Amino acid sequence: MMTTYNGMKGMMTMATGTKVSMLDRLFLGWDSFPTGESGDIEIEQAWLRAAEEVYEKMPDLIWEMYQVFCKKQHDYGPQNIALGGTKGVTQRMVDKMARLWNLLGLGNSVAKAPANAEEAIYDTLMDLADYGIIGMLTENGSWPLLSIEEAFDTRPIKSDTQQLELPYEKMGREDCD
Repeated sequence: MMTTYNGMKGMMTMATGTKVSMLDRLFLGWDSFPTGESGDIEIEQAWLRAAEEVYEKMPDLIWEMYQVFCKKQHDYGPQNIALGGTKGVTQRMVDKMARLWNLLGLGNSVAKAPANAEEAIYDTLMDLADYGIIGMLTENGSWPLLSIEEAFDTRPIKSDTQQLELPYEKMGREDCD
């Protein structure tokens, strides 16, 4: 029997068949998580120790990711994602991976790493994390998809004071202000 997790109910079924609350397991500590399901409990324990370190930093990382997301949405708007959906997000992730590859000096690239390569690597990883979340939003339907006509509506504005409401303006960009 495999360990399964039902996120909606916050319950985990252990390999033994015992149901345990995820909250109880977190209260007991990360050491209560290894199940041996991977075939190597020591590797599971090492993975969980590393996850615990990341978990403690998550609120700050999530806030930083959100700030990057807001800045990029302000600069680019949501149309580029709305037009391409998950496939478009994947292409942007491939572009970021190519940048990371070059920053790390891997492959046959003629591009040279910038003087601030460490910062550029961090920024690229942050962009990848944001694209991962954006990809999940496109997959679960939370990010509306638009046709090219909707995304780049070129109808004339009726007067200087009346703005044409475009579909992407309904996508929550104001949340980032």
